[in-house]
Amino acid sequence: MRLTRLFTAALVTLAACQKAETPEQAATRMEQESAAARTAIEAQGASFAAHFSAGHGDSVAAFYTENGEILPPNGPAVSGRANIAGFMNTGFGMGSYGLTLTTQAVMADGDNALERGSYVYTFTPGPDAPKGSKAMADTGKFIAHWHREGGTWLMAHDMWNSDIPLPQP
Repeated sequence: MRLTRLFTAALVTLAACQKAETPEQAATRMEQESAAARTAIEAQGASFAAHFSAGHGDSVAAFYTENGEILPPNGPAVSGRANIAGFMNTGFGMGSYGLTLTTQAVMADGDNALERGSYVYTFTPGPDAPKGSKAMADTGKFIAHWHREGGTWLMAHDMWNSDIPLPQP
């Protein structure tokens, strides 16, 4: 018992003596974390785009945290992996899609990362698309907040918008 107390006291003393991270050390650490996160996030993005292009709504939703949130343009937020799967599957039921993602920057700090990128998106209406639906192509940009859970980067928040101007009234 006495040895346990002595060991605990030594650990507490050692932890208290460690110096706080300097701004320079923090910047170096974050550069290293950002480079590693970018590699993993780019791989996740390529897999995400492949599942999206194949119309796999449940697989696309698996790239989000359990409480993840998408913030689509011109519509309400969709929260939770199950609701994201429903949102995706509804869209995929209307036709076929193509998606290419390009990561432009990643900044990471511990288990959180922020990705900024661009996308190219295509849609071809299927038989269940609303009447009058037309094929379309879009380019735009996105911001994704990623969170590392169990060693895997998952999106906690995902927001995108088009580069194409709105039609004039």
